[in-house]
Amino acid sequence: MSIIRTLPRVFILVTAFNSLTAKCQELEPLIPGTSITEEATNNASAPRAEPISPVPKAEPIQIDKTVPRAEPVNPPLKPPKIEKHTPIAEKANNLLEYANYVYSQKQWELAISYYQKYLEIQPSANESASAWYRLGESLLKQKDVSGAEKAYLKIIENFSSSEYLNAASYRVGSIYYSNDQYKKASTFFNTAKKTATKKNIQLSAAYYHARCLREIKENKAALAAYEELCTIQNENPYLEAALLTIARIYSELEKNEKSIQAFLSLDKITTREDIRSEALVKSGLMSSSIGKEDQAKEYLTKALNLQGGDEWKPDAQFHLIKTYYSEKNYEQVISTYSKGAYPMSETIRPKMLLMVGNSFRQLQRHRDAVSVYIMLREHYPA
Repeated sequence: MSIIRTLPRVFILVTAFNSLTAKCQELEPLIPGTSITEEATNNASAPRAEPISPVPKAEPIQIDKTVPRAEPVNPPLKPPKIEKHTPIAEKANNLLEYANYVYSQKQWELAISYYQKYLEIQPSANESASAWYRLGESLLKQKDVSGAEKAYLKIIENFSSSEYLNAASYRVGSIYYSNDQYKKASTFFNTAKKTATKKNIQLSAAYYHARCLREIKENKAALAAYEELCTIQNENPYLEAALLTIARIYSELEKNEKSIQAFLSLDKITTREDIRSEALVKSGLMSSSIGKEDQAKEYLTKALNLQGGDEWKPDAQFHLIKTYYSEKNYEQVISTYSKGAYPMSETIRPKMLLMVGNSFRQLQRHRDAVSVYIMLREHYPA
């Protein structure tokens, strides 16, 4: 009795299989040739290249330890008494001394007031560079960005040999950068890079100089700036970001070999699997585009086997399946498909499922093939 009851079900499955197989035999020779990356431009769910996050911010608000600072005075100072007959030099010295004191106590409003009083009578003395800088810092603390910018520019314009030139240039670059004025910012970051005496300041200024050039589409100059930054291998927190941008620029310029080289260098040093995944997938796709299929399969397989980096795995899985299917390596098609189900666009997934179903059929795994074909018919009837 159980056999008789089973016969109608078997008949239905066989009928469905024959119907779908007829359709598939017409479609089978047409290997999907559309690149997933091309279709991704019109599909918000497709993986996209994103910048390294978090990105170092170019707007430091804390007082830079590399810049000479006003030291606290003990015992506390009282406001200076300025008499009409007080000599200018003495008046200036008293004002500056008290301004430095309240600055060291983080009394920004008082510091602003006394630095301004000092600079009214001594705008260009040797000590004035420090007063302009600390005035700028105090104004920045009070969120008077425009006033701070003017104070920093005084140093750049009038004290080019001052030890405060570097810090002032970096600050102005940061202000322009935060306002999306990248062309102006690039000039000041470049000055900060050239005048820096500390490695961390030099690296930060160099990175943001290159980033500004990238923002204003000066890709040739940006590429040179990023490559110069990459020559510093040790204790360089910007190395990964620089290599990633270099690889992307070369990819945009269709210089695939150089792009692959940069991506693989990045893969060797990064500990972030999302970055590794992008590097390996893009290396695989570019290798395929220049006819290096064995390398392409190696990189894409590595990406698919990572613990993280899932946003890039749909690209790796689809292109591996497409490659193995064109080689008639149906076992590898199934093996790659079995790695996992990753979100794909509505135009890519049915193409992949069709290749998977056909591979099951070629391997005489008819029940599995029917399951895939039914999935296709139910979810992608067109």
